[in-house]
Amino acid sequence: MGLAVHRYCPVDIAGFIDRIDGHFGLSGKRVLAKRGGMIPINGLLRRFHRDRVLLIGDAAGMVSPLTAGGIHNAYRYGRLAAVAIADYLGGNGPNPGDVVGTAYKGRAWKHAARWCYDNVPLTWCLEAGLATGGLFRQVAGSIFFDRFGSV
Repeated sequence: MGLAVHRYCPVDIAGFIDRIDGHFGLSGKRVLAKRGGMIPINGLLRRFHRDRVLLIGDAAGMVSPLTAGGIHNAYRYGRLAAVAIADYLGGNGPNPGDVVGTAYKGRAWKHAARWCYDNVPLTWCLEAGLATGGLFRQVAGSIFFDRFGSV
């Protein structure tokens, strides 16, 4: 379970667990570990899965909080992970992390385009093109918000 808060806000883990307990039955469970840190923004983490842990969405670096784009990726990969976990636990599937990693890497052109957007110093040109609309904005929408591609 994860809880995201601004670094200046107090973390209320007990309140969070109370709020979701009806869905997940967490009361009385032992906390195995607590971790904290900034949300990764440079793409998929190298180690987003290991043993019995699989990070999805913001925690795995799949969503860009800077562009406000990509929540659909969190849903897409969350669903893919859920199916892969069910298959794995049922004895019919490979490691769920490998399944998610393969699907994520299959969209390399999109990740390369996002890297360019985040790192190439000509972002002011891109921003001007986005502001004018038209074809450039439609292409950017496809790359950053997946409006034209399949999810």
